[in-house]
Amino acid sequence: MNNYFLMMLTAIREREEVILYDNILQTSEQEQHQVIDYLSQVYHQESLEYPHQIPPFDAHAGLWAANTLYVSAQLLLYRKNSNDDLSALLPHFMYPKTPSAVLSADLSLRFLPDVITHLDRINPEDELIPILENHLYSWHYSGINYPLLVEKLDFTIEQSDRCLQQLYANRIIKYQRKPLAETIAFSEIVGASLGDYRKSFWVNY
Repeated sequence: MNNYFLMMLTAIREREEVILYDNILQTSEQEQHQVIDYLSQVYHQESLEYPHQIPPFDAHAGLWAANTLYVSAQLLLYRKNSNDDLSALLPHFMYPKTPSAVLSADLSLRFLPDVITHLDRINPEDELIPILENHLYSWHYSGINYPLLVEKLDFTIEQSDRCLQQLYANRIIKYQRKPLAETIAFSEIVGASLGDYRKSFWVNY
């Protein structure tokens, strides 16, 4: 039996391709377990390059984020749901947001900005866009490359863990997001990370 949930996830992560499966939005418990196993392996591989003490993989956050990405991608073309149905299909995370949850969810949520961009090109008034943007405001480590309003972001969790804080700073530098680099939360660590070579890595910093 094909696990379309896992197939879509591997396609978008490994080839940056979105595969649509005729509005198949529900996933089985077996499919979910296979996705968790896959994400756990990916997290382990990525975390080999993480700085400082590595937060453990959070299976709840990983699965929730993967489902959010999967459903959002399917809704790009297949839409038979009202706005209330969309909110029900894309619920908020039910567990505490921790550094582990942020990094585990990012394995999938980092692709959410691209989904929103595609939705906006098809229909800027799409009711799905604000729902997904709301998720990014809560999980903004995955939305650093998306034009979120900095004043609406809460950095409490991101500052609570040295590993996550450094990874956040690295991503700010990667995408050259100056509004984030100038926040009290990250100005010092971004400057320290750039060091004497700041003009080489970031000309307009």
